[in-house]
Amino acid sequence: MGVGSSLLLFKFIIYQAMIVFNFIIVLIFGFHYLLNGSLPQVKYLVLIGFTVHLAVVIGLILVGKSRRFTTKLVHLILKPFNWFMKKERIQKIQATVDGKIATFHEESGRISRDKKLIWSACIYTSLQLWAYFAIPYFIFLGMGISNLDVFMVITFHAFIMMFATVVPTPGGTGGAEYTFTLLFGPLLVSAKLLTALLIWRVITYYSCIIFGGVAMAIPDKNKVKPD
Repeated sequence: MGVGSSLLLFKFIIYQAMIVFNFIIVLIFGFHYLLNGSLPQVKYLVLIGFTVHLAVVIGLILVGKSRRFTTKLVHLILKPFNWFMKKERIQKIQATVDGKIATFHEESGRISRDKKLIWSACIYTSLQLWAYFAIPYFIFLGMGISNLDVFMVITFHAFIMMFATVVPTPGGTGGAEYTFTLLFGPLLVSAKLLTALLIWRVITYYSCIIFGGVAMAIPDKNKVKPD
């Protein structure tokens, strides 16, 4: 794991932590929307998603802070490979991984000491999440639906994200559409619900695949060619 990979993993840790932090805010001020709504059973799906995300954050913090824990965890994961790989090969892999773990913890330690950078990353990530949470509200406005409370829509979308991201399918497919229909179904007529669902899914999921594919297809002119 090089410096670039270490930075990406550290950003992922901050992102997951901010998801949990901001979702706690949503839970405090918006959970009553589920309790007072027609589908209070959705609260169990939301709490399951929150619990999984919280466990992931705790695990990532342990990985980021404790080099000993990370090394033991990786060695434990590599143990089953002893059944079908040579001992010398396993030892070589372990040595390589240990070196990458050392690089990661050196870089994460350097970043952790830069408090201004950490706070900036947390603030910008939170703004990113709240902008994402508000996407359905602007979709509804574009469709001429203006009678919905903005914080209720943001809360419902946060609930959808919290549950759908733990569904073991690409992009939370199935779980995302299901919870979107459950939460917004009682508020919209069927035709508008389907239209909003399609637009929302294109913006929040399929557009990422399309733009990501285009970005990957663009050649890197600054890439250093081997001699």
